[in-house]
Amino acid sequence: MGTHPITVGTVSRFRPWIVIAVALSIVLPIAATQILSGESIAKDQAPVAAAEIDSLDPFTPFPASRHPRSEYPVGGMVFVRCTNLWWAKPDGSEPHRMFSMPGISSPTFSPDARTIAFLRNGNEIWMVGADGSDPVKVGALRSNGRRITARARVLTWAPGGGWLAFGLMTPGTDPMSSAIWKLEVKRGRLLRVGAGWPSPSWTYDTLVTGSVNWWGGGTDLAGLGRDEWGGAAKLSSDADDLSLALPPNQVWGIGRRTTAVLRRQESQVELSIRDRMKDEFVSTPSGERRIDPLAGPAVANDGSVVGVDLIDSTGQRDLGLLNMSTKQWTFIDYAWNPVWSPVVSSTGPPASERALAAAQMWLESLGGENDGRSLVAAGPVDHKVIPIRRKLGFTTERPKPAGDGWLVPATIFGPYRGHYVFRHLGVAVSTQQGRVVAEAGATSPIRPIRTVGQAVRFLDQALTVNVLPVTAVPAGAKLAPRPVDAWSWNGRATGSLRLMFPHDGKANLLTISYGESGFGCGGDPIPVEVAGTPGDMSSRRSVEQWGMRPEVIWPADEGDFTAPYSVSGTLELKELLAVASGMEMARKAS
Repeated sequence: MGTHPITVGTVSRFRPWIVIAVALSIVLPIAATQILSGESIAKDQAPVAAAEIDSLDPFTPFPASRHPRSEYPVGGMVFVRCTNLWWAKPDGSEPHRMFSMPGISSPTFSPDARTIAFLRNGNEIWMVGADGSDPVKVGALRSNGRRITARARVLTWAPGGGWLAFGLMTPGTDPMSSAIWKLEVKRGRLLRVGAGWPSPSWTYDTLVTGSVNWWGGGTDLAGLGRDEWGGAAKLSSDADDLSLALPPNQVWGIGRRTTAVLRRQESQVELSIRDRMKDEFVSTPSGERRIDPLAGPAVANDGSVVGVDLIDSTGQRDLGLLNMSTKQWTFIDYAWNPVWSPVVSSTGPPASERALAAAQMWLESLGGENDGRSLVAAGPVDHKVIPIRRKLGFTTERPKPAGDGWLVPATIFGPYRGHYVFRHLGVAVSTQQGRVVAEAGATSPIRPIRTVGQAVRFLDQALTVNVLPVTAVPAGAKLAPRPVDAWSWNGRATGSLRLMFPHDGKANLLTISYGESGFGCGGDPIPVEVAGTPGDMSSRRSVEQWGMRPEVIWPADEGDFTAPYSVSGTLELKELLAVASGMEMARKAS
């Protein structure tokens, strides 16, 4: 990645006295008019405290199609040095400059790691491709058409991708009187969501920052709005808690549950770190450097490094990186505002659990609008290998060692050229340049699912639970448009078979489920015999009055809501019981 300087418009040097004369001829009359009317020239930027700003003018809508994007996710970390945005490996090594812009601060990655948003001069929001390409201005912060003296700090991108949040602080005022705002990027609307320390962060879909504890005094972490996770209160301490950071990617079991909190203990700001909310470790850098309380911490995706802004005795800002393995600090001079990519990072071969999660994450991205451009994609998708482009389903098995990485056996299935098909493949997971990546390995031929027998054989191969043959189905039954489904979870693969059949002139659905997938008989299941085996079925009241689907599950004790097998659909309960009994007799016979 090279340097991409941003040039702010300049005035030509040709005949500068003409330019000056023209400018004065415009400015002086305006200034005279304002003075005569008692109006100050500085009214455009009147010093209104951040807490008193109740509305910000909306930005021009900025849909995702306008976001500058790198072709594939970019890993590592970025930080600011002077007027430049820099990139480095997750541990801070091998830094190099990405692009330049005066006034740049507070970069933050998009959830897909292909875009970086940042602040300019504290009152503009910009975006750039995560590789430093195509910077574009999103909007400027104004209130009632006027500029504001308050400055935005600590821009942070919501995990869902739809919102950017920031603190708004008036220079020279108490930081706790700052306001927290968020921008709905697609629509351009700006909403004030609360007040507190100007260093907000996201915990899943909740904004968290330091807030005044009106009952006990001091400052606690608090969720702004809905806090379903409840983590803010759990992470607060007896000290003044100012700001919080979590790893940028905590889905799919890949991100590590490491939390970093800046808190003020008497006159010193310290960094508190917990691994999986346990084993607290508290640290401050030795020497003359002290932690900048306003910047907020940042955590690498695997929890291996925590970064903070530092200020030395001369007022110079430096970047501090705390290695969580060695508990040692390293410093990058004249640098600040670190942020890590949500891309999955690793210094060596990933563990088997992480390899499985990476394979599932890559498979989930196939066939949709992401088209394989997930955080773990090794490169473009070969559609000869992955021919299913929409409604792709998959199952996975436990990883197997393969060279310096893993091979995760998988089965993909979905519609292709007018048929429902499946293919077995191996997902190769490895580490490339500190990044965990996944790509397709060896594959089997594409096979169609045209008959009930083929569907049952597919499920028997793809699932880890026992698949029973289907008997006593209604006359005229055939495969539904999506005939099979399957899921992998906790080392198991469960699924279902779907059949369509004519009844009263309409097409009706019959679903046969294997392995506790989507069961539940409503509020009052009643006991029933399924070919001599105890089971449960929906009560007529739950079907007729509560609108629950008719269903029979077995083997099941009275009152059970899940069982290994289930038959449900729009048949009468006695007809569902006949299908279930036929399957149970086949199970006993085998």
